[in-house]
Amino acid sequence: MITDDLLALNRQLCEQLFRVPFIPHIPTALRPPALVFPLYRKGTARYSEQEARFLFCHLLHTLDLPYYYSVETPTDQTYQFTGDYPLSAQSDVSLYGWSGNDLERMANVEFKALQPRQNQIDKDISKLVSEPVPGNWFHTLKNADSGTLSALFRKLTEAFARLPRIATARNASILFCFCVIEKRWACIRQFQHSGSAESFSRHAADFFSLSLRVSRGRIHTDAETPWTIIQPD
Repeated sequence: MITDDLLALNRQLCEQLFRVPFIPHIPTALRPPALVFPLYRKGTARYSEQEARFLFCHLLHTLDLPYYYSVETPTDQTYQFTGDYPLSAQSDVSLYGWSGNDLERMANVEFKALQPRQNQIDKDISKLVSEPVPGNWFHTLKNADSGTLSALFRKLTEAFARLPRIATARNASILFCFCVIEKRWACIRQFQHSGSAESFSRHAADFFSLSLRVSRGRIHTDAETPWTIIQPD
């Protein structure tokens, strides 16, 4: 099932990202070719969504999953984010299955990093909800505490509140994963809902809630949290 495969991919992707070193701290056991995080001129590590996208596509091969994939895939729907009339947008990565006669799109994946602007989040949430296949939102963060996630979650909640009415007529199934590189932890949860714009907004407000604290380098959450927490031993 595509949602199960996306969950497995996201888990593995987090584990892979946790192990990516940054220049010049390259482990002696690491041999090329291997992915590394580059540095800004001032010497700090540069994190972006591109590392996650490259590793995601690589995992499709290494896990031997039965999907074809494309990058920068034109959307089925049209969107008017700017300009005078609606145009086709693009999904970062799309997965396809073979139906016996043709390739059938199975999922769209959007990759984000750090703290995007509200309009960037609005665009990608609108695409994931409006397109007629399950979605996956994979977000790379350099570091994060409750304040960092709260700010990001507010933007995502607002994006759902701003959905155009035509988008709310569809069922929404989106796997959200937030991967925190330097603290080496991640949280994953499946968003599933259908209904009016108002109910989407209410559901998103409840969905994007996670109480956490950091103690001795470990992330601690409420015992009853619906989020799955990933932390390497």
